[in-house]
Amino acid sequence: DEGVPATALVPSDDSLGQDWTAIEFNDDSWTSGITGVGLGLQPSFRPLISLDIESAMYQVNGSAYIRVPFEVADPSSLALAKLFLRMKYEDGYVAYLNGTEVARRNAPDKLAWDSNATRLRIDNAALRFEDAEISEFIHLLQLI
Repeated sequence: DEGVPATALVPSDDSLGQDWTAIEFNDDSWTSGITGVGLGLQPSFRPLISLDIESAMYQVNGSAYIRVPFEVADPSSLALAKLFLRMKYEDGYVAYLNGTEVARRNAPDKLAWDSNATRLRIDNAALRFEDAEISEFIHLLQLI
């Protein structure tokens, strides 16, 4: 959902590796707020941004780590369901679910802490949700 809790970090090196994608990772020192997360450089994006990371990211790094926790009361009830990731993004992303990559768009094959998107998207595309079916990863949901 839009407007849910999130944390963000613009990394300055590779010291976290992929540890930050794990469910048990402690992100208490990260910037916190609610989704949408990003930079409000385009006037049409500003109303969508609640967790503004412009000062940390602009002309510093093309990558930000963003964590959006969510709970599923009974993952077994989803056994026959379809699971979708709904994203508004510009220009690319890689998404993880409990430490496993589940979706990517416009991302380099070999990721680094300072990776950039492999191509640009038109601004209007970033204003609309895009769905990525990630049903094959339902087994990664954990009982709370």
